[in-house]
Amino acid sequence: MGFFLAKGEALTEQLKQLAEQSDINATQTLSEIERRQLLSLLVKIYAAETSEE
Repeated sequence: MGFFLAKGEALTEQLKQLAEQSDINATQTLSEIERRQLLSLLVKIYAAETSEE
């Protein structure tokens, strides 16, 4: 079972890196400050939506 867990953790790390690079590519016209503001607003929206469920 440890083998599959290690494979899963490695895959999770790869997917996190892929998602991070995708976010950077999608927001490449934004400054770092604007990117942080966008993330903050998206987290706020997500939190509001999940609290309504």
